[in-house]
Amino acid sequence: MLRGTESRTVLDNWFRARRRIHDLADALRKRGVSLPEARSLYHDLDTDPMAAAFTGWHMRRLGIEPDPEAVDALAREWMEGTLPDTWHSPSPHRVQFQLTLINDWIPDDPITIAAKALLPEWVRWHGEQAGLTEHLVNRAVAVVAGDIRTVSGCADSRT
Repeated sequence: MLRGTESRTVLDNWFRARRRIHDLADALRKRGVSLPEARSLYHDLDTDPMAAAFTGWHMRRLGIEPDPEAVDALAREWMEGTLPDTWHSPSPHRVQFQLTLINDWIPDDPITIAAKALLPEWVRWHGEQAGLTEHLVNRAVAVVAGDIRTVSGCADSRT
């Protein structure tokens, strides 16, 4: 996600990346390396396993079933566009990005309201699934509550 404050070098690399990927794929094919079939990270997502796992965790942890539509909406938003091996990665930056996306949903819609209410537990669950320490999970959850901003929380960030 571009912020608008990126240097010219960063933007040059941003826009070169697609061409570099194609060049790399061509070079590997010329060497006889077969590449996996390209697939979209936005279509044909099966959110059911993630939603079921979160729902089970939520039931065990809090003793109540979360709103299934809100869980499905969170799962879809969380999974879309990401590599499957990163689905349980709740960095503060990712959480901020997800919160930005969710803030674009219809504000007074019951699913939006329920999803925002579930988001702290959603982030906590992903942190546990990833095996993060409590300190790191709490930093990611704090982003949802607005207690920390991701840019100021990163030593190497430039504001």
